Amino acid sequence: MKKIIFLTEGYKATSLPNAICLKKIVDSLECLGNEVFIISSENKEYEAEKNALYFVSNQKKISYNLNRIIRYPVANKQKVKHYTLLAEQILENNEIDLIVSVVNPIETAEALRVIKKQNPNVKCCLYEIDPSSNRYKHATTFTQRFLKQRARSWERKAYSCFDTIIHMKSHKEYYSSSFFESFSPKTMYLDIPALSFSEKSIDNPIKESGNKCLIYAGAFYKDLRNPKGIIKALVQMSFYESIDTYMYINDNMFDDIVKMINNHSEIHVNHYISEEELNKKITDSIALLSVGNKDSDFLPSKIFTYMSTGKAIIHFSFDDYDVAVDYLKRYPKSIILDCNNDDNGKAIVDFLNSPIVDVNVEKEFLRTEFYENTPEYTAKEFVRLA
Repeated sequence: MKKIIFLTEGYKATSLPNAICLKKIVDSLECLGNEVFIISSENKEYEAEKNALYFVSNQKKISYNLNRIIRYPVANKQKVKHYTLLAEQILENNEIDLIVSVVNPIETAEALRVIKKQNPNVKCCLYEIDPSSNRYKHATTFTQRFLKQRARSWERKAYSCFDTIIHMKSHKEYYSSSFFESFSPKTMYLDIPALSFSEKSIDNPIKESGNKCLIYAGAFYKDLRNPKGIIKALVQMSFYESIDTYMYINDNMFDDIVKMINNHSEIHVNHYISEEELNKKITDSIALLSVGNKDSDFLPSKIFTYMSTGKAIIHFSFDDYDVAVDYLKRYPKSIILDCNNDDNGKAIVDFLNSPIVDVNVEKEFLRTEFYENTPEYTAKEFVRLA
């Protein structure tokens, strides 16, 4: 049995994509007989649970935004201290085999760097789902270049402290460059571990009019994942057929999206909901909406969550760099739309009324085709590293 600590964010609320992935990894680790400890930053107070410690790191928005520029990529020093102190509490009473920081947030990695300096004999692993310096594949503006350079400087300092560095496979080309060459002996690449199955997974879609709705769950960003294309297509779709769309997004661009929709009655915008609530909404939908990242190596974890439901997937892509496309092409119930096309609304309606939507996707097919995207695969890798 291995004892592993994870430093993370939003684990209790389980609404953030990385927290959802980690929850599944932890379940797999525990099924394998390992003991897992969680230290998680949350947006509200929660009581400590067995092997789980939660904290709230309040920082005024103005102060946080200023620190994002001055201290980038580590904006919240208070959060770093919380992670460090709580980890020390666990280390005092347990023989820990491995400590893992789950990025984002980057503060988990900075805390891990501090912990490693104080406990040099403890194995420390950086699990970088969302790397800080490769946010923009091609940094073009002054701000992007400045932030990229700051992040690379921090990475060079921090990476030297860790025993193992795990990047996602979609970032392999970037982290294989000469700048990171000295870290290659302790660097490994895994895939997004978001493919798992519940009892309701792979339900056949219900095509009756009462359930003919679309779901989008995730964040939007002005540069990385702009919502204009998908909003335009959804408005256009209503000219051909009346289909409701429910969006569950975070605060980022929330007000902008509400303005874009302009009181359109068939597009409903909501804040994030829990994974359990979202799963219920997905079960009642006919298809799921996905938006790729522009000029980026980031692979959205939700495409695997979507695949595990067996639902049809409608994916909007910005450019040839969209790393999600290769995965979706291997999934038999997907359509990939160019965000720049003017007739995406009609394309969605045609797709939803095609036989593809009724295709049955077998769990075993997905397990075999996307095995490295299962939490079980990643859990076994953590056990091997511990």
